[in-house]
Amino acid sequence: MNLETLIQIKDKDSSYNAKRLVSQILFASELSSHANNDAFSSVIDKAISLLCDAYKNSKCVSNALRSHIEKLFVPYIELAKAVKVHCVAHAHRNPL
Repeated sequence: MNLETLIQIKDKDSSYNAKRLVSQILFASELSSHANNDAFSSVIDKAISLLCDAYKNSKCVSNALRSHIEKLFVPYIELAKAVKVHCVAHAHRNPL
């Protein structure tokens, strides 16, 4: 996986589609590493390749590309839904 390229796309392209796809691919990669699923890894590699190639050629992530790549992950929806994600934050409130 070319993690650097994904991060570069996310940093250079602030569009909804780019951020969404990169985040989904990174989540899928992490999920795959815990599932030890080689078939899942090949789907992730294909998604990365499609995204990187499209971005290299057009410097944008279209709705059609987003939809196409997301369809690659459909067989793994139940696996993803089985994961509990905790979003933890820490903040201080400024006194008025």
